[in-house]
Amino acid sequence: MPSVDFLRPQLRGTRFENGGIPKDVLSDLIALQEMVTDVARWVYLKDHPNHKRSPQGFSEVDLELVGIESGSAVPVIKLTTTQSRLDGQEVPYQESFVKARDMIADFITRVAQDGQLPSNESFPHEKLEYFTRIGHGLRDEESMELNTSALHTPAILTVKVRKKILHLVSEAKHTAKVVLRGLVHKVDQKNMTFGLQQIYGPMVTGKMSDLHYDTIMSAFKGYRSNTMIKISGTAQNVQGERITNIEPITQVHLLNRLDVSAQLDEMRNMKNGWLDGEGIAPDHKGLDWLSRIFEQHYPDNTTLPYTCPTPEGGIDMEWSAGKREISLEIDLAKRNGEWSWYDVDTRHSDEKVLDLEKSSSWKWIADQIRSMEEASK
Repeated sequence: MPSVDFLRPQLRGTRFENGGIPKDVLSDLIALQEMVTDVARWVYLKDHPNHKRSPQGFSEVDLELVGIESGSAVPVIKLTTTQSRLDGQEVPYQESFVKARDMIADFITRVAQDGQLPSNESFPHEKLEYFTRIGHGLRDEESMELNTSALHTPAILTVKVRKKILHLVSEAKHTAKVVLRGLVHKVDQKNMTFGLQQIYGPMVTGKMSDLHYDTIMSAFKGYRSNTMIKISGTAQNVQGERITNIEPITQVHLLNRLDVSAQLDEMRNMKNGWLDGEGIAPDHKGLDWLSRIFEQHYPDNTTLPYTCPTPEGGIDMEWSAGKREISLEIDLAKRNGEWSWYDVDTRHSDEKVLDLEKSSSWKWIADQIRSMEEASK
């Protein structure tokens, strides 16, 4: 399995002098690895504006803690992949991960020096939430140092610097990068504004540009036929979790009627007892997780499923491939899924339990669906 040395964050303080890492600080390192991966995905999409999502192989690249160097605790983190070589690189998309690592280190240094938040274009503000977990386990007089090739001196995260970052995160919440889905219920062509009736959430006002005018007007004309739209942009007024308007808008797309995230958004309106007085409403955090994991790992070129709630509070995804009926029943709490199929003609069936946190499980699902569709032709 190809791998390269990636990061050696040095932990300083009395607790680390014997080379050990307490459990609460290990969780900080896990959050750091998750942040690097998430920012790397943002970097890739920023560098490839024609891509709607990161490629399937991106999810097969991972950061692994492989050891701890002697002396003051220095975790050794490697960038690894289950893929073979790609485009001459030892690890695919390595450049995006390196940029992400350096951006995070540079951000820590800038906050420590001048306490200023960089522009959202140079660093994604929505990723700053990771700092609610990164550094959480540090105590006064302890620090985490990030050495990178882009910095002459290490970026030093301390309790004091982390407090500055969290203050900036709090201030940044007045504006936030958002993705909204819903119906265009009104258009003011004179002022070039429109109203979005979210699938789940309040009415939102947006400013149209010439670039997105035709798409928004198509959605407006299709209001009665339930033509939905997906909008990416910046929410300017955020009151708690309530968004009132969005500007600027960066992307607008008409939604496939089977768009999974849109179907999941509809389920956020459900209450317990939705099924003749019974039936558990899906947990919102579980829906957040499923929407995110599906968009990250389910390939664009694969048939979308019909998505519906289960009485137990889970989600069922269903496909048809010729005479085969396919189902993936998802447990939002356990984050796994029971895959099954049934052949109407032969009455053969099969089932398998999958860990849906793993990108390999979604790849397996997509391969199975494509294979069954091909066999049915």
